[in-house]
Amino acid sequence: YPFFTDTDALGSADGDILQVEVPKTKRSRTDSLWLYHQNMVALAPAWTFIIEHALYDAFDWLINVELDHFFVASRARTCIQRHLEILREGSQEERKSVNGPLMLAWGNAFVFSRKFIEVMATKWTLLGKPITEPSNPGMGC
Repeated sequence: YPFFTDTDALGSADGDILQVEVPKTKRSRTDSLWLYHQNMVALAPAWTFIIEHALYDAFDWLINVELDHFFVASRARTCIQRHLEILREGSQEERKSVNGPLMLAWGNAFVFSRKFIEVMATKWTLLGKPITEPSNPGMGC
């Protein structure tokens, strides 16, 4: 499973560690609050890599978690199945959604179906553009 880091991180890309260039922000890379509440500035390049290399084609689901999350893949698989079962027991619209693009939000962990990513990829030139102008208060989003 790939792990993404920025090109300025210590070490080098190796195996499942993939380096992407993270745009500069108001804080330096060594600041303890670097990317604090600005995750998208680093997530966008990772998603760009995933989309440009079509990594999502190899999986039914992609899960975005951070390294400080406790994560068990087999439990995630069970949770996805349970969410789909709940949708299949729901309204007509909820039942229909099971076969479409889905994103599940588990707190600060996000689960994307391949169909969701395929749709996201068609709009990525707009969606994947982080705000990098220093004068913009949303910089990093």
